[in-house]
Amino acid sequence: MKPKFYDLADLIISNIEGGYYSPIRHKSAAMMDSGETMFGMDRKHGGDDINNSAAGKKFWAIIDQNSAAWSWNFKGGKFEKQLKKLAAEMMYNRFEKYSKLYLSDKARKIANKSERILLHFFYACWNGAGWFKKFAEDFNTQCQKTHNISALEKSCIAARKNSGNSLISKGGEKMEMMFTMINVKRGLKIAVITILTVGAGFGGYKVFKYFKDRKKHGKV
Repeated sequence: MKPKFYDLADLIISNIEGGYYSPIRHKSAAMMDSGETMFGMDRKHGGDDINNSAAGKKFWAIIDQNSAAWSWNFKGGKFEKQLKKLAAEMMYNRFEKYSKLYLSDKARKIANKSERILLHFFYACWNGAGWFKKFAEDFNTQCQKTHNISALEKSCIAARKNSGNSLISKGGEKMEMMFTMINVKRGLKIAVITILTVGAGFGGYKVFKYFKDRKKHGKV
């Protein structure tokens, strides 16, 4: 699994999906027929492809062994990082499967050029096969019209906002915010690399000059 998908899963879980919910201890009409859930993984309705995967079995085993006293929306405490990683692995298998089923070869190649587009489709795995297929069909069509990444990223947000489903539409608004977060993160990474590179170069020159001066005066 490519490391960037762990980062994308963290974005999704931190900004859209909630923490722990038990239909027995936290029963709420707002959760309707939801099963036991954590980070958008639903034990009842999530599907065997993720819940019975190797990562899924580890995910639910941690919850079984530690969730007795967890409150509603608890993020897992010392297990949060591990559970997020396992959730990412659970959904990545689904992402690979759905991508091959519903995205054209051209669309997949274009999607892999943009973390924003990958985020859109990775989160579609949480939304379900039907939504992934719908988004993929729209994206395949858009890729026939243009290869402009910025335009295609905007089409992904539009597909969610204009979905006709209030939850998907609301998720589109949050995803628009996350698209901005990806840009900020990318910009910070570039800035840090630049600073370290320039700093290392300047620091290296200072060390070189220090020893050159000491040699000149017979101190080394």
